[in-house]
Amino acid sequence: MSDRDWRYWWSLPGPEGFVRTLTEDLRRGANLVVALPRWAPEGLAQAVATELRDDDLLRWRPLALEGMPQDDPLGLLVRRYAPDVPERELRDPADLVESTAFSGNLVWITGLKEEAWTAWRSLLQRYADTVRRRPAEDRALICLVVTGFPPEALPREEPALSVRLWRDTITELDMLAWLHYLMGRRKTHGVLQRRLQVRHALELVAYDAHLACQAASQPLEGLASPAAWLAGVAEARGWTAKNAVCWEEGTCDSMEGQEVRHPAYLAVTDGAKGQLGSLVWRAQVGVLFPYLEEARNHYLREYGTLLKVPYQTDYGAVIQHRQELELSHIHHQLRRRGGSNNLDRLRLLREVRNALAHHQPLEPDLLREVVGRG
Repeated sequence: MSDRDWRYWWSLPGPEGFVRTLTEDLRRGANLVVALPRWAPEGLAQAVATELRDDDLLRWRPLALEGMPQDDPLGLLVRRYAPDVPERELRDPADLVESTAFSGNLVWITGLKEEAWTAWRSLLQRYADTVRRRPAEDRALICLVVTGFPPEALPREEPALSVRLWRDTITELDMLAWLHYLMGRRKTHGVLQRRLQVRHALELVAYDAHLACQAASQPLEGLASPAAWLAGVAEARGWTAKNAVCWEEGTCDSMEGQEVRHPAYLAVTDGAKGQLGSLVWRAQVGVLFPYLEEARNHYLREYGTLLKVPYQTDYGAVIQHRQELELSHIHHQLRRRGGSNNLDRLRLLREVRNALAHHQPLEPDLLREVVGRG
């Protein structure tokens, strides 16, 4: 995925709203802890920096801690950004607050190790408590981005310290727009196939922007039988059935107030076939039921004079109105009369409806046939 692709992601309503919340915190003079789960989307720093590019009060200072000693956070910040703080054995966060060189900086910190978290959390809390006495426009701010840390390990919020979690941020609308963007350049064999690909992917990626990138390159057959490739995703991420379901590891999140388990995690748990089958079935119902209804109405218009009512079904029910005839009833009457060129397609549509009506996802051959005739 390119930077351009991720810029589009961060323009979507949910991600853009998260970025806006962070920048509003910063503009009111609050330091930040931004907590992300593992496998979170890329490009957050760039999105925040872009949002703040016209802000004259803060100078963007990214600090990637990977490969650095992390056990002395105050010393590291002083050496890098506050050369006017005198050298002495004991320093205090007030040294940063009073530093002219440090004032006006926004230090965006990433790559923190779990073993160094206690020291950095303590520094940030003490710094926030001290800097809140200064006017917001005269402050330097620290934003600490942590990945894979449990929510209970995060500090409490204070007047000059906000804590923001990437949780319940994404909606189905965000994922639908993202998938349309990712699949926009793919060739399909018609509108029905494209709708099925997008809808299958939407059900199977849940809240995961990275998984959507993989789903976008899957053929329809792979999306309709997803257990193998989703299990491969779980293996690559180190997920097994023994993993606890937790937000910080990425195995669950909330979407629009409902907890959702990651489909790749479901693929390696007991009952995976049934759970994934339900997602596939839901995708197919969402696309094919309207398609079947359009076809039913077409045949009612096309062959209305040949279809007789009252009509008694195989179960003894009597249908009085022609508009209430189902595909199976239409197929049965036309087959008895003979001479229709649409009997084979009606047979196919009847099989599709019967499978979905019994909560069964379509078998690969049946799905392939309906797409080929769509």
